[in-house]
Amino acid sequence: MQTGYVRTEISPTRLTPQRKAVLEVADDEARAASALAAAAGVSDGVVRGLADTGALQAVEVDPDPPFSPPDLSRSGRALSDEQMSAVRRLTGAVDKGAHSATLLDGVTGAGKTEVYLEAAAAALSRDPSAQIAILIPEIALTLPFLKRVEDRFGAAPAPWHSELKSAERRRTWRRVAEGQARLVVGARSALFLPFQNLQLIIVDEEHDAAYKQEDGVIYHARDLAVARGARAGFPVILASATPSLETVVNVDEGRYEAVGLTTRVAGAAMPDIDLIDMRADPPETDAWLSPSLIDAVSANLSVNEQTLLFLNRRGYAPLTLCRRCGHKLTAPGSDTMLVEHRFENRLVCHHTGFSMPKPAACPACNAVDSLAPCGPGVERVAEEARMRWPDAAITVLSSDTAPTPAAIRGVLDAMRDGEIDILIATQVAAKGHHFPNLTLVGVIDADLGLAGGDLRAGERTYQLLSQVAGRAGRAEKPGRALLQTYQPKSTVLRALAEGDRNAFLAAEAEGRQALGFPPYGRLAAIVLRSQDEAALIKTANDLKNVAPNGEGVEVMGPARAPIYRLRGEARMRFLIKARRDVSLQAYLSDWLSRVRQSTAVRPAMAIDEARFGVTAQGVGAWSPDIEQGAGINFEVLFESPKFLSVLGAPRPVIGANIATDSDATSQIYGGFEWKAYLARRFFVAGMAGGAIHNGETDPFDPVLDAGRINNTQFLGCRALFRLSADVGYDISERVSVSAHVSHISNAGLCTDNEGLDNLGVRIGYKF
Repeated sequence: MQTGYVRTEISPTRLTPQRKAVLEVADDEARAASALAAAAGVSDGVVRGLADTGALQAVEVDPDPPFSPPDLSRSGRALSDEQMSAVRRLTGAVDKGAHSATLLDGVTGAGKTEVYLEAAAAALSRDPSAQIAILIPEIALTLPFLKRVEDRFGAAPAPWHSELKSAERRRTWRRVAEGQARLVVGARSALFLPFQNLQLIIVDEEHDAAYKQEDGVIYHARDLAVARGARAGFPVILASATPSLETVVNVDEGRYEAVGLTTRVAGAAMPDIDLIDMRADPPETDAWLSPSLIDAVSANLSVNEQTLLFLNRRGYAPLTLCRRCGHKLTAPGSDTMLVEHRFENRLVCHHTGFSMPKPAACPACNAVDSLAPCGPGVERVAEEARMRWPDAAITVLSSDTAPTPAAIRGVLDAMRDGEIDILIATQVAAKGHHFPNLTLVGVIDADLGLAGGDLRAGERTYQLLSQVAGRAGRAEKPGRALLQTYQPKSTVLRALAEGDRNAFLAAEAEGRQALGFPPYGRLAAIVLRSQDEAALIKTANDLKNVAPNGEGVEVMGPARAPIYRLRGEARMRFLIKARRDVSLQAYLSDWLSRVRQSTAVRPAMAIDEARFGVTAQGVGAWSPDIEQGAGINFEVLFESPKFLSVLGAPRPVIGANIATDSDATSQIYGGFEWKAYLARRFFVAGMAGGAIHNGETDPFDPVLDAGRINNTQFLGCRALFRLSADVGYDISERVSVSAHVSHISNAGLCTDNEGLDNLGVRIGYKF
């Protein structure tokens, strides 16, 4: 217990301005002296002095007041027939009192929240001591979601997320442990609260990567929720408009049930999604909005309807480059690029938190005013938008401009209330929000998530763009989404435009199954990190030499991690691929026990890692059948059942034009690092198992010829290609990058010289 103070009828004999301020904020609700003093802008002594005079009365109060119980007699919103059918299915699972996992699969705006809240009400009614946990992926969704739950049950749920103050966290923890908090809404760590009688877990936006804890105790909250339900014997509901492939496969194989919602509530129609081919409809120099998107935004403003311009990139520009020497500004002790934040005139590393004022001269060559921003962030898009529509109310929403949940809520409320004409936002605004007058969504760079070689890049891009497009037309006015892309024929974007999610998932599943990737196989990573690079390399090689020969297990590496140096530490990585029936934990435990590791090297493991990006070195393994005598030995950047590509990290990227070329048999190169400076307009740099050479007389047509041709089997290939150019310089017609491969069609990888669109690589990116 702690001491609080309430107002009495007694007036002090001496009323100073400070005392008067305290009495004006004091009432019959007991508050601590510090709280009253803070509200009045005075010291704690003033409060205690008023207590001595009798004007305030000291009372004992519980520092962790109980949460109001949910009102189970309260009715929810009126539901459609389809929603009611879904409610019956979910409440049926709750009433069985046994474990089940059910996917609530509904389009954006279908009213999934109202449906699973009815299932929550059924679970609370079934057992008077039952507790329920509702998980949401992002803190930005917490405040509005808490209000929705409170409106349904007439009582605020217990919150749990990292932005809570210590006293608020203590209150939730204590009341959950006592069983008094029956309804908890929180982030992934809410799974570890000391529930007394947990009877239902609901995982909203189950596909979201934020449910994966990447450091410390590594876990995936969605999978852990299902496991906890299985062990305790209660149902788990997974809700999503774009479910993960893992969940879809579990449904297909009968491990999970599925309940569908195919239409939006109140008769609202799904938005039309159109692709803008940026090669045919390019923006102006130093601009980022295509003419088609500009016309659509102008038309929307003319009828007083709102627009969301989406770009999942914070700051002003993701890369700062010296136009004279090509130097790229990175964080100290890291290989991470510094992102320009022009509102603050600072360069910031989003990985380490390092920031510095933007220098006036290049730190490498001392050239003054030579540092150029490359690529757009939300701030740069906002700059262009304000120039084009000076009379419009334009707001930027990102974790930089709205760093707290309350600040985010303020922007979202202003958007909902019609105070904003154009909202320029990152993924903070992509899901879980309802803006009745928002009828146009413009995606500035629909290709952004496709670069980098992540196993789940296509799936995540589909999910994110589907969610952000779903913000349009959620009320009576129809909605439209325009996606700017250089890859209009890519599988992901075609599926979005055609509204054919099932076809996309089928293609994604086919590719993963062909290679034995999750969910049809298992992946693990061992990351070694150290400030002592020699010790790191030795430990990595020692591990490689003692790797067990496990059946159904394939070890790749060691290789440099995608970001090799971070916070002063170098990092090497192994990737381990295995069949689904292999215990990776046992394999890794046996493997690591075979080497006495240096104390200077710290290992970390991740099972079924959420993000397996490309690595810059090492040999991948990929062995399709090809005819005898056409053997090829390459290093591979990323495995794919359809194509090979030479990707760039970080962007911009020049893709590889893969084609059959019998002349490649005469090219034999060993692996080495190469770098070429071409004229003074731009430079090319990279690493590959091959050489860069000038295949044509034009010095702007370098050819990357990576490979060694011999009569052995095809092992795969790996290469890294980067390109930088002056601001506004279009290199799409000046640079050709080719990986010449003999008899590639016999491997079934690329036939008939498929074009870049079908290969899914991007070329011609403008700075």
